Amino acid sequence: MKTIKLLSLFFIAALAVSCSAVSVNADYDETANFTAYKTYGYLKDGIDKAEIS
Repeated sequence: MKTIKLLSLFFIAALAVSCSAVSVNADYDETANFTAYKTYGYLKDGIDKAEIS
């Protein structure tokens, strides 16, 4: 019975930790004229070839 309680507590704790939100911060130049931009990109060219460990 003690093992079941410990396993239940572990799974509840793991579930609570996995539901935490990811913090996202954004910044932009408030003086930039965004109407002049016609295209956009998410990544720099060649970033997919970077060696990340």
